[in-house]
Amino acid sequence: MMKLRLLVRNLTWLCASILLAACGGDNQPDPDPPYQQQFNPYLPLAVGASLSYQDTNVGAIDSMHILNEELSQQTGNDIYEVTMDSGDRTFSFFFSSDANRIRLYGIDGPIAITSGNIAFELDELRFDNPITLQSSTSASGGTTLASAVISAGGSSSTLNNINVTYQTVNVDSVYNGQYGTLPVRAALLNAAVTASVSILGATYNIDETLSNSLLFAKGIGIVRHSGTYVSTDYTYNSELTGLNNLPRSVWFNYNNGNPQLASGSSSIFQINGQGTISSNDYRLANLDNINALGWIRVQEGSGRYTVSMPGGGSLPTSSTSVEAVFEHRVTGRRISANVTLLVP
Repeated sequence: MMKLRLLVRNLTWLCASILLAACGGDNQPDPDPPYQQQFNPYLPLAVGASLSYQDTNVGAIDSMHILNEELSQQTGNDIYEVTMDSGDRTFSFFFSSDANRIRLYGIDGPIAITSGNIAFELDELRFDNPITLQSSTSASGGTTLASAVISAGGSSSTLNNINVTYQTVNVDSVYNGQYGTLPVRAALLNAAVTASVSILGATYNIDETLSNSLLFAKGIGIVRHSGTYVSTDYTYNSELTGLNNLPRSVWFNYNNGNPQLASGSSSIFQINGQGTISSNDYRLANLDNINALGWIRVQEGSGRYTVSMPGGGSLPTSSTSVEAVFEHRVTGRRISANVTLLVP
């Protein structure tokens, strides 16, 4: 009888333990999954946030990231429309951004062109094959067909026989702009656009060149856009001035190998317009990757994230930026921050 009671008691404890573990009774949080880079560090895309620019030609510009479902379904990739809205004029790029590449799928203008004394406008320019703006190589080029809506004299039609020959060059440099001094990667694009269009029985040849320069900073995206889209009426020269509903950038000065927080920066990660980034709401997805660098350290404590630079032999000797990727614990939405070491 005693053995039977002992057996029953042990079985009861075993069942209770199993039920408790199944219900999370061990009170141990699930470990964070291994970090996977979702967007390119130079173009993190965040729906619901915006970036502010000032353009010498069109004035204040507000830029937003919008997932374009139609292009995404057509291409099988997540394509985002990055708008450059000045109020009376909207210019848009259509990008995909992954760990290894930034690719351009289209441009909404309109883009002004002239042929045979006829003024045309191209809009909804879409490349059959995307143009690579950034990759592991410093330069790329090629040809692709494209389509666009062409209009003149109040009428419009779709043009499908556009030939585009392009060259892209990437250059690393340090840019001192209105937003601050940042290491950047420039994507310099030149594209020759040729096509034939028939209107009212006459054929017109289009032969124009589009050129632009996009400066990208890690954890931010586009910090400068300059471009000439055929006509001086469509020339842009835009500089980043602020981030909205995105993490504030953090700067450290080199200080002879003993980094110090730059004036105006906070070592506590914050979101503009919202305050301190709460570790209860966000996890720092690439925390281990950042700390593995050795010269920069991020710590979680008191419900927040704090960044420091202890210095040491691994400290870079040229200006360097690091992307910090915050992931919302419920929605999975990611937002990125820029931490920069400025070396004179």
